[in-house]
Order: sequence, then C-alpha cells, then structure tokens
Amino acid sequence: MDVEKKAAIAKQVEYYFSDANLKQDKFFQDKMRADPEHYLPVEVLLKCNKLKNLTSDPSEVLEAIKDNAELEPRADGTGIRRKAPLPDLQERPAKRARTERSAPTKQEDGAEEQEPAEDAAPVADVPIDQVVVFSIEGIAGRNLRFAAVKEAFKAAMGEAAFVFVDHHDNKVHAEVYGVPDIHTLANKLAADKEFLIAHDSVTLGLVEGEAKEAVHKRVQQHQRTMTHGRGNVRDNKKRKMNDKKGRSSKGKAAPLNVGGQQFNSNEAVKLHLQKVLRECPDGKLLEGKNHSVLLEVLKHHERADEKTKDMKGFTAGPNPNFPETRCFFVVHNDDSKTDFSYVKCVERLQS
Repeated sequence: MDVEKKAAIAKQVEYYFSDANLKQDKFFQDKMRADPEHYLPVEVLLKCNKLKNLTSDPSEVLEAIKDNAELEPRADGTGIRRKAPLPDLQERPAKRARTERSAPTKQEDGAEEQEPAEDAAPVADVPIDQVVVFSIEGIAGRNLRFAAVKEAFKAAMGEAAFVFVDHHDNKVHAEVYGVPDIHTLANKLAADKEFLIAHDSVTLGLVEGEAKEAVHKRVQQHQRTMTHGRGNVRDNKKRKMNDKKGRSSKGKAAPLNVGGQQFNSNEAVKLHLQKVLRECPDGKLLEGKNHSVLLEVLKHHERADEKTKDMKGFTAGPNPNFPETRCFFVVHNDDSKTDFSYVKCVERLQS
C-alpha cells in the first residue's frame, strides 16, 4: 500500500470516529454502544461508500490507523474503537441547507417529486447519452432524504457530479452527469452487490430506453419550472416579503377570513399552520380555532368531499412514508387516517 493511499484511508477512518461525525451519526453510535467495549466492526466501515472507494481490504484499514494515537484496533483485528469516550448523540439541526429544505414532502395523487442539485448545469442542455439514470430499490417508503441520496452518489462518483433525485409513482431514481467516464463508473456501481445511502443498504440498477427518457424528461421539466416557472428569483423573494406584510405590488391586500380568523395573506395562513403542525402532539385531535382554520383550508382541496367523508377531526404526526417530516391527517370515524397537503390547499385560498 503506497503512502498516499494509506493517508487517504487514515483520514477517512479518523473522520468516522471524530466528534463531528459521531455527534450526529446514530447508526455508528448504535453499533458501537451495542459492543461492550465500543468497538466498531471493520466490515461495517468497509460498507461506507467513501472508504469502499479506497479499499475493500480490512488489513489495509488496520494498517492505515495503527500509528493513530486516538484509535485502537481490537486484538483480533475485527474492530476499531476510539480511546476517548463516545460523545453524546445530538439531533440534527431542524433547518437544513437550501438543497434539503424543499424536500422531502410526500406528493399526493402520484405527482412526481424531484430535487435538483443546487449548482447544477441546465439539464436541458445535457444530451441523454451523457446522463446515467439509476433505479434505487429498497428506499421508497422508508426514510428518504434527497440530500443523503446526493451525498452517496457524489461520494461514489466524485464531488463534481450533478445529481438529481426523481421520486415518481413510489419509485426512486437518481440521474447523474458531469463526471468523466461516467458509463464505466455507473456500470461498476450497478454491478456491486451493495450501495449505502446514509448507512442503509440499497440495490442499484441502470435504467435505459423509454424509462430513462421518462425520468430525464421529468427532471428537465422540474428544472425548467424551478428556473422559469416561478419567475425571477429576486422578484419571487420580493413578492413573498410583500405577502408576509399583507401587501401586493398594487398596495394592501384584503385580509383573509379563514375559519373565523383574520390573516393578512396566504403566507400568513401557511405560517400559522406550520406552527400548529410543529406544536400539535402526535395523535391529538385539533380543537377550537385550529380545527376551524384547517377545516376551512381543506375545503379548497380538489377532493375535499372524499377527504372529509366520515370525518371526526384532524391530527398531526410523522408522515408514514417520510418519518423525518410531519403532516396533517384527517381522522375518520373508524379511526383510520388520511394525510393531505395543506400547502396546496392554502395556495388555492382567495383573498
């Protein structure tokens, strides 16, 4: 093993055991705390994409960290631990980076959902033969975070890669472009038996033909919407600021009466319901003015009659498909629950 490779392996392993990583890495913490002596199996480390790109040999990992004063291998070479106590696990910050913030929320009625890389070149200008599309099996319906998917593909294919995540009809795809020899890399990834996204093992496949074209078209359409459909970014921000102040470009907007409460704008209604969603205990029925406001909002759903049939009330809780996000539910008389997008309903409110 040459010096450069050894240093790269050592640096990556050191990061895995650092306070910066372990304070937020529940997977590693759980694995280490499950061991009486807090060792992390080397085989677990070797499943991590960044380390897997450097080596698949446990002996090289052990060799790389043997002179590290803060880490020590198990006597039989099967695990590594840090000499310092494990740090307390901290919750990830509630506010995400811009690329994460708009995702993921469940899109109802089969609508597609994509999240573009923030610095992506216009995908409409990229020939389809320079793009690869992966199917991702074993992630839909679980804890799907677009940022984690992007991070995994960038680790495997290079930080220069542009990654778009497409979630459509309960299927998840990743479209990637912008790296040299992309098809060779893609074939290698698809041939591997295991690919990790945020420590979850998934199976990759390469999508070709009409299915590939369909994903590419959805990603193109989404980026056009993000770039053009919502107007100039500065004007959009200005309009939102005016909405928050209850003003339009022509002056003061008429107040909205929603469920017996006055709001200056649609944005004010949305902010109010966001606060209710955060503060409502899981499973508790909304009462009073909060119930009235949400009922009035739901009347603007395109399938309001269906959603409110045999309705007992509203509650809030984790989205069943995306547990990191919360959503409102209609609770029916038989105690079954139906989720819905209050954001879409608020957008249909008329001042």
